[in-house]
Amino acid sequence: MNYVVIPEERRMSSNMKVKVLGVVMFGLMLTSGASAQVGPGLRFVPRPDGLTVTGPASGQFFRMLVTGRDAGRMRTKKKYWFRADGIPFELFSEENTRLLPTNIPHRLDDRVVLDLYHSAWLRRNGSSDIKPRSLKLSNGMRALTWSYDKFVATPSAANSVERGMFLIVAGPGHVFGLFASVPPGSTERATRDLLTRTLGTLTFREEFEN
Repeated sequence: MNYVVIPEERRMSSNMKVKVLGVVMFGLMLTSGASAQVGPGLRFVPRPDGLTVTGPASGQFFRMLVTGRDAGRMRTKKKYWFRADGIPFELFSEENTRLLPTNIPHRLDDRVVLDLYHSAWLRRNGSSDIKPRSLKLSNGMRALTWSYDKFVATPSAANSVERGMFLIVAGPGHVFGLFASVPPGSTERATRDLLTRTLGTLTFREEFEN
């Protein structure tokens, strides 16, 4: 999702906070169905232990490392899928302008943006009881993660439900995230550890770095 870059944050009164959140929630009702993947302009540079992913982000550039056993990009019709340690996962982003209205008078804290993204995701998926968990990544960014049971497209007697997992952070102009389904033979903890390790390498800079 895109989000809006809003002026420098100032302290708000309780009434102002209520008004701002009211505007935000109204905007979410209008925009929560929108979705935008990262790109175009992504670059994928092989490295000895995996892959470096770089691309534009609201006038800046981001950089993320995909490392681990057999780490690399997956060749699928779906965009921006990778694999490491036997676990496939997707890189995605949502521009803030798709998540928030443009007339909010103050810059929202990253935690608020992440909570609003999670709320929009719940509405899009008709869910209400999937609780997120906050954690701090190795790059110092605050992340939000949640997992849930998802039905597979072609269920079988042995595997009709699988565990889906999201991990998101707020970056310049975007919410960045990783998604994975816990694969057979792996565990939810191993999958979360991979997503946490990978998104923990996410950095932003003014100029592109080869």
